[in-house]
Amino acid sequence: MFYRGNNQALITQLKRLQHESASVSDISGFERLMDSVKQFPGSYQFHYRSYWVSLAMIAMVGAALTFYDWQRLQHMQGSSWLLVAVSVAALLLVLGLMIYPWQLLRSVSARLLQQDALLDNGIKPVSFHSPALTRELLSRFNEFHRGNYRREVKALYQGRFDGDEYAFDYRYLHFHYVDERIVIETYTNSKGQVRTRRRKVYDHYDRYALIMPFQFVRDVAVVSFANSLLSGSTYKPASNRFNERFRVIAGDELTAAKTMKPTVVVALEEVGELLSKPNLEFNGSADLCLSFADNDMIKTPSKVTLSDFTAFIEAIEGQQSFAKLQRTLQSIHYLMTKLDNNF
Repeated sequence: MFYRGNNQALITQLKRLQHESASVSDISGFERLMDSVKQFPGSYQFHYRSYWVSLAMIAMVGAALTFYDWQRLQHMQGSSWLLVAVSVAALLLVLGLMIYPWQLLRSVSARLLQQDALLDNGIKPVSFHSPALTRELLSRFNEFHRGNYRREVKALYQGRFDGDEYAFDYRYLHFHYVDERIVIETYTNSKGQVRTRRRKVYDHYDRYALIMPFQFVRDVAVVSFANSLLSGSTYKPASNRFNERFRVIAGDELTAAKTMKPTVVVALEEVGELLSKPNLEFNGSADLCLSFADNDMIKTPSKVTLSDFTAFIEAIEGQQSFAKLQRTLQSIHYLMTKLDNNF
């Protein structure tokens, strides 16, 4: 009704891509989807000229009618305000008609680029039941004992790293938690009396984590953003740079001392420079949970959209890399080589 010609065809195409991309799970499926992108007979650019003309006409006609109505009595009356309201509503409608396809184009473009980047890096989304997975994580790692009101896993991915000495599967997840707190506010009531009231406030936080097998260390945590559940013997290596950022907590001091070799300390300092608020928790089951606040670990670096079709196809057909993820996994691999007593 509101869109015609290429604009209507493009919106239909984008909605179809949005729907079909949800079921893509492998490279062949993505390639078929991209074939349909390339076969679209129209342009991936919306035509806005008629909308700009409509905006100008609505603004001019609305202003003219309002001025004419005001001029009769030299003040704003009910009909004047009605004309203003109708004009503003019409302007907002046209602006909405312009913004919607632009947002749809950006959303679909970002989704296709993200799917391509995940496939380029061998990372697959994993289906999960958030309450069950959250309970599992709580039983395995202290890291996830955060949030006194709500805890949930928002996303889960599976990948694999092949290093020179070790190869390992890893899981990447997005963890969201909410803290509830009570604040006391003062206010003045209708009688001019100062009163206090209690109000619940909810603070939302996000953490991200990489989880993988790590057989060389158990029951040691190296934390820069600890929670209250961590307990045990603390240990300080000789590095002031390390101690300014991290705390080491272990089952006993001897285990911590054996773990915190000088080369390991230097490697952890580099992790601290790479990531925001990193924690490394080596649990008793020989697993490592490396958690952090960075939300860009597996985000596509490309921002191009389908409207720049040639550049978009070049980005898809090229190799996208997650530089921060690769550096982080390489750091974990390096720690393995330094903590393997048989290496």
